[in-house]
Amino acid sequence: PLFNRQNKQIELNKFGQFFLIEAKRIINQVDLTKNNLTAYHQGSAGTLKLGFLKNLDPALLVNLVTSFKKHYPLVNLELYSYSNLELYQQLTNSNLDVILGIDNHKNNYQKLLIKKYPLVVLLSKDNPLSSKKTIKLEELNNILFDVRKLDNQNKFPEFEGNLLKIACNQGCAILHSFVKDNCYNEYLKTILLEPIIEEEIKLIYDQNNQNPIISNLITIIKNVSKDQLDTY
Repeated sequence: PLFNRQNKQIELNKFGQFFLIEAKRIINQVDLTKNNLTAYHQGSAGTLKLGFLKNLDPALLVNLVTSFKKHYPLVNLELYSYSNLELYQQLTNSNLDVILGIDNHKNNYQKLLIKKYPLVVLLSKDNPLSSKKTIKLEELNNILFDVRKLDNQNKFPEFEGNLLKIACNQGCAILHSFVKDNCYNEYLKTILLEPIIEEEIKLIYDQNNQNPIISNLITIIKNVSKDQLDTY
């Protein structure tokens, strides 16, 4: 019994008082669960696994992640970095929901252009070519690192070690322009590769992925100011 009845009056007994506390807790939990389900359905709660290209533009990443978390603070955003080939492998295996990488044109994924970056030559300031405004491929010797050849490589080449070699004038590298800022800047020079070749960084995802957070991320990307995504 939950009630004491006396002279047509009813009041909760000690069991009823305990049950009332539990009932309110259950009702509150049901309401909270309904709200959480609504938030998940709308893409404002849950988890999104985002992979991005190694050494990708830090300013771009910080801007996108900060903007997204500002609008969707309850979303758990898991971040992972891989080589371009590994990004596609992880996406194919459903280990990632979306990736920020270079389009390899060998898939049927959905794609959204984020930003274009020209290729540049990174060489030592002591290199005789360092005074040029642009450099042609045939002028280069001992290319230690060429991003154009990474798409089909599962292993990402040693980056820091090659930077050190370049700083010591032991070779050069062809990179995306967003890699121009690094710990060896004092010793390096960045020069545009001629003819200018631009590679596109895209948001890539499987249209069959039912995670509702993806559409909200796309909205954030589309609403990021043009100034923040202007070409280098």
